[in-house]
Amino acid sequence: MFPRRIVPIVLLMVSCALGFAQGVKEIAMLDVPGKPGFDGMAIVRGMVLISHSGAGTVDIFDPMKRRLIAHVKGMSEPRGIAVDEDGGQIFIANYGAKNIVSIAAGDWHVIETIQLNAAPANIAFIPSWGVIAATDPIGQQLILIDIRSRQQANTIPLGGSPSGLAFDNQRGLIYVSLQDSKQVVALNRELQMVRRMPLNASQPTEVVYDRKLDRLYVSVRYAVLSLNADGKELSRVPADGGIDRLWLDGDSQTLYGAAGGSLLVMRADARLHAIDELATDVKGYSVAYDPEHKLVFFPGGREGRSKLLMLKAPGDLTPSDPNAEAKLH
Repeated sequence: MFPRRIVPIVLLMVSCALGFAQGVKEIAMLDVPGKPGFDGMAIVRGMVLISHSGAGTVDIFDPMKRRLIAHVKGMSEPRGIAVDEDGGQIFIANYGAKNIVSIAAGDWHVIETIQLNAAPANIAFIPSWGVIAATDPIGQQLILIDIRSRQQANTIPLGGSPSGLAFDNQRGLIYVSLQDSKQVVALNRELQMVRRMPLNASQPTEVVYDRKLDRLYVSVRYAVLSLNADGKELSRVPADGGIDRLWLDGDSQTLYGAAGGSLLVMRADARLHAIDELATDVKGYSVAYDPEHKLVFFPGGREGRSKLLMLKAPGDLTPSDPNAEAKLH
């Protein structure tokens, strides 16, 4: 048995071995043209893409130059962003115009516009199905758009207002969170509803699928939940202000959550647990993580002006043993 005076040292060594984070740190606050109001985000070839609904643009930001290098103008309430397999083509849910705008990576020009009979909000590129999936919160439905024909191919009513969207390639399922129904639903390629996952929580927004641990993370009112593939709750992290958006870095198993004025950082191991929370001077609801530069981006508004926060990610983002915490007990 260890002497009592050695126990704290042993615990400290174990904590370091598990890769506990040292906290996120704000390193820059940058001005962004246009009124506040941001939605979807993506990292494409080292650039940060932000759908700027307040300005009707998609903003392209270079982390190394620390400035915006391009705008895609003429958008109408742009929301979700999806990227094809090689990152060469980006799809934007142009909510206000009821279409999806495709832009090219690199020169950021508009390639084409895919017209829909619904207002797309959240979207996902699903190459194994040959489709783009899009949620329509007004019509309370899910839409599939054929990639080859660029035509709306199929829709299914969801019986609730869809919010988050995630894809499980292993099972071939789309997961959709229904904000007003307190559940996540799973649909197959034929848009048959194969599973309903009632939540012991209200107002689910974002849903993220973790391929490494085969789990779902769902942001709900006052918490973030970890679920197994059948929808059973495994753990939860309290979030006083609620979380609107989630971003998972699968390499480090770090989950970032954006709320109105704070950033919540969580570790996804044997259970989901908080490792840091940062109150920000910017009110925002979107977040993205750049694994190449280990930077977190948090766009929002401050005193009526648009801002983009750059933050340094937690100090140790090395992958951790998903069973390590369980082994301690």
